Amino acid sequence: MRKISGRIVPVGLAVGMLCAGISLDAHAWGSRTRSAIVNTAVHLVANRVGLPLQDRSEDLQAGALASADKVEALFPGYERDPLSAIEVEMRLLASTGGKVDRYYAYRLGMLGRIVADYLAPLRTASPAIRDLYYADVDKRISTVALKIPELKKVDAATYFSASVQAASQNDPLILRDYSSGTGFAGVAANLLPKDAMRSAAGVADVWFTLLSGGRVHGNISDAQLQQYVSDAYDYYIQNGKAGEIKAVADRLDILTPPTADMRVKLGDLLLSAQEPEQAMAAFRDAKRMDPDRRDIDERMAKYYTSQGSEALGENRLDQALSAFDSALSASPGNIEAETGRLDTARKIQEREARLTEDRAILEQAAKYEEMAQQEESGKRYAEAISLLRQASSEYARVRPESTVEYERGRSAIADIGSKITDLENGIMGNAQAYGGKGFALDTASFLRSSAGALDRQALQGIIDADYEARMRTLETDLGPALQIAP
Repeated sequence: MRKISGRIVPVGLAVGMLCAGISLDAHAWGSRTRSAIVNTAVHLVANRVGLPLQDRSEDLQAGALASADKVEALFPGYERDPLSAIEVEMRLLASTGGKVDRYYAYRLGMLGRIVADYLAPLRTASPAIRDLYYADVDKRISTVALKIPELKKVDAATYFSASVQAASQNDPLILRDYSSGTGFAGVAANLLPKDAMRSAAGVADVWFTLLSGGRVHGNISDAQLQQYVSDAYDYYIQNGKAGEIKAVADRLDILTPPTADMRVKLGDLLLSAQEPEQAMAAFRDAKRMDPDRRDIDERMAKYYTSQGSEALGENRLDQALSAFDSALSASPGNIEAETGRLDTARKIQEREARLTEDRAILEQAAKYEEMAQQEESGKRYAEAISLLRQASSEYARVRPESTVEYERGRSAIADIGSKITDLENGIMGNAQAYGGKGFALDTASFLRSSAGALDRQALQGIIDADYEARMRTLETDLGPALQIAP
């Protein structure tokens, strides 16, 4: 036998508890038991009040299964005085109007957790045996059918005293069985349906009271409502539901007039969730509420400056300039933003100079094309080809950063290539007319190899020389037959 926290526990049980990794700081039902209790309450209350609580089951379960640290953060000292925590939370939720949005469901789930744990056996018993008991219940809860009697509205101050007493009245018998080695197989197993049902009934009754408009005594301060609203925004953002904030913002703002601090907190949360547009809107709201808040200016300037620096690094100069301007609008004289803006303005000026140069290149190329058209009209095809090649070379000089001009140049180069091909085919056709098929083949080969240097005089010389050579051949071959007798 071994003494743990003032109780005598068999050594085998204590060692088994440690080897199983059972937490000694868990103070009530396990996760499976809480889920079963919450699910039972959801179905029963939803049917009675006509609300689709099943649609909020994810958020209800999230609240019911929240870590002890999260519960303690919302309800400081709740383990020492769970009844006070229950009463305060009921008053708070009743004051929100009972609209079951995601965060309200989450808080309902957390309230259900506190109620269920408050009505659990062995709540104040030694951790060694208590945690073994809760672990045993978790293994068996799926076999228990939870049947809740008729729902009723509750006054927390009077409702829980009898239920808490009933929950603990068999603690000595359960502790005796665990200390003797009988464990869960004794009284605990027989009492489990009744004990679990008691917790489920408590959760269902509390929810039914809130959702059916039952009277909840007591008042809530503005500070408590403000904290509720801020926590609601935090919940939506941390759970990836930032897009739903707009849908609930109007209703949350009705609960309590928003303050500059609330809007600043919301802006910080939205920034951390990568929702910058909504964050800046929240900061602007805060600034309107408190124009003297320099920290708001600095928050906005810091964000816009970081965006400007990122855009500048990626050479998105127009976006960078806009971001730096926004930063300086929020915080005039901000050194980092001003430095970034000057650097960006200089680079934009350089870009504009290059753009002007690219446009001048396009104009010159267009002139070459116009001159080529004139040469083609005069059937001076070699000169036309030469001018078109100059135009193409000019178009190729346009920089890709001048997007519109660059695309115009690419298109013009493609068109020029087609024109040159057509002109070369025309030249070969004329050559064949001069010298026949054999001449056309020889000339075509020559044109492909030296078309860039052709001019009209050279081309005419080639044609004339070939013509004269062929005429001499004909005279030699046919001379005798062509002579006329005297």
